[in-house]
Amino acid sequence: MTRIDVVSKRSWNPLVRLAHTVSRRQLGRDVDPVGVYAYTPGLLMGYGAFERATAKQARMQERLKVLAETSASWSS
Repeated sequence: MTRIDVVSKRSWNPLVRLAHTVSRRQLGRDVDPVGVYAYTPGLLMGYGAFERATAKQARMQERLKVLAETSASWSS
């Protein structure tokens, strides 16, 4: 439950409907942040771009991950 009321589904524009459909398909449930970000669709797009960029980080090669962990451990 969020502190900010979720925008009603009747007032969603097509962009918000698309974001809701995609997030529901990926997660299998409704997520409140989509309804809250529906107040400002530009912020919703920015947040979506950020989420996609961070999701792509999981595609890093295992060798590079180990190298980064080793480098981080030496600097501590």
